[in-house]
Amino acid sequence: MDVKLLVLVALLAIATHVPTSDAKPISLVERCWCRATLSTVPQRSIKELKFLHTPNCPFQVIAKLKSNREVCINPETKWLQQYLKNAINKVKKSKRRNRFCVFCVFPAKPISLVERCWCRATLSTVPQRSIKELKFLHTPNCPFQVIAKLKSNREVCINPETKWLQQYLKNAINKVKKSKRRNNKKN
Repeated sequence: MDVKLLVLVALLAIATHVPTSDAKPISLVERCWCRATLSTVPQRSIKELKFLHTPNCPFQVIAKLKSNREVCINPETKWLQQYLKNAINKVKKSKRRNRFCVFCVFPAKPISLVERCWCRATLSTVPQRSIKELKFLHTPNCPFQVIAKLKSNREVCINPETKWLQQYLKNAINKVKKSKRRNNKKN
């Protein structure tokens, strides 16, 4: 009887000292956010855009509508392509006009309800590998804003002039153009 009790205590001791794992099941890691995309979402009904690019999934664009519903938009949509090009041009123009705070860390929260701007200051030093998703916001009263949701679930504003972000946007446009060409060749 003492042997059984000793074995049970030993097993419990081993079980309590086994390190836990934060690993996710394979099915959750490989799943893409967008299973189907829409091409007919009116621009005026969109509150914000999220761009997701993961190794296992194609470039994904998620729009949060004014009705708070989230839908996936086809990245090949013409107005979206134009939006990305305009965003790059706007950032280049603002680069000449004004400078942003480079080392300030502020949470991405609105300053006031009147201005409706999310970013008070921006970061240029956010490592790409720490970013889970990007949101691009453009409102009439505010400059072009890029909000990064980090893997720690914290949101920070990124300087739109950051070189890697500019390259990211250009790569996204090129990737969509390539997939468009492939689709045209198939048809």
